[in-house]
Amino acid sequence: MTTALIVAFTYWLVYWIDESFSWQALVRPIVAGPIFGLVLGDVKTGIILGGMLEAIYMGVVSIGGGAPADAYVATALVVTYVIQGGISLEAGVALSFPIGTLARNINTLVLPMHAYLIRWFEKFAAAGDYKSYSFLQQIYRIVFSRLFHTIVIFLGVWLGGDAVVSFFNVLPPYILKGLTVAGALFPAVGLGILLTMIYKKELTGFMIIGFVLVAYLGIGTMGIALIAGATALIFYFIDAEKKANASSSKGEELF
Repeated sequence: MTTALIVAFTYWLVYWIDESFSWQALVRPIVAGPIFGLVLGDVKTGIILGGMLEAIYMGVVSIGGGAPADAYVATALVVTYVIQGGISLEAGVALSFPIGTLARNINTLVLPMHAYLIRWFEKFAAAGDYKSYSFLQQIYRIVFSRLFHTIVIFLGVWLGGDAVVSFFNVLPPYILKGLTVAGALFPAVGLGILLTMIYKKELTGFMIIGFVLVAYLGIGTMGIALIAGATALIFYFIDAEKKANASSSKGEELF
């Protein structure tokens, strides 16, 4: 139960800080993963899982009324199950989709309850009662905003941890292998989804160059990042110089 309380409190605290300062960053898997790894005593695993889950969810966005899986809840539970339960990284990643989807569906039940507070917000706004309005907003943010999700995290760790481990222990080897393979593929799928959103045919050459550098020359992630950064700087200064020359030419034409 102690672990469940720690994970649930960390989940709530990180969300509250992120929401209060409008950072929209702490709840991302790449940041939340190491945080949960830290409180569970295995930062390395938290960093690895955070990176793997971020690769999956970075291209998943809410469009219109569609609600994607909750990456933050998935990160909290997956990191806990992997560190505490000893399941593989890939199997944990494979679990993130059903966990995240289930957590997102909680909103369907919770949001109507939140709507009850709207009339109080409207009442304070109509009366010009700024202090009461602000106080209610803080209460909503601290208590109601993620209350049900925090309870789900607590129950998921307290009751679900042993159940998940037992479930994996009775699975046939071929199913475990399939989950491992699927979990290893999910980050590539996530990057593919992101690529479909930002892809431009003019950038195809850069993508091919990156593939060659990794697949044939064996350059690591840090090396690729440095090359990409240097390339971006070169093109930035070239573009800035072109704009400066164009402005100078227009100025000369005026005279």
